[in-house]
Amino acid sequence: MKLPDFRGFESFNELRKKIGTQELGYFELFDPAIHLTGSERSALENPDMLLTADAMKMLPDKNLAIKNSRVLAYISDETWYRNHREYPTYHIAWYSQLETQLAEHPVLEYLVTTKISDDYKLLKIRSSG
Repeated sequence: MKLPDFRGFESFNELRKKIGTQELGYFELFDPAIHLTGSERSALENPDMLLTADAMKMLPDKNLAIKNSRVLAYISDETWYRNHREYPTYHIAWYSQLETQLAEHPVLEYLVTTKISDDYKLLKIRSSG
């Protein structure tokens, strides 16, 4: 199948001028409401972004995500695990244990990251000074 040569098509060239492109190529619409910006992507690569569960969404395959990127989420407060007598739990998907935790503690903050690591930080968080 032979496609027509659109480089000589005036409407196409006018559209290219309106959107400010000088060259032909592949263009993808970027929407910061649904795609991570560069600074958001950089922030998520370093595991130090604290978010509540309502800032995360569940993808169709039940993976946790921020906008269009899968994330790992965990409670970073070392005291939480000591008080609840449990080991750190790392969440990559929306499932019953996470739902129970959210129902019991709706304002709980999770450390969220896209970083793949074998050593995620736990923090000692004090209630005062």
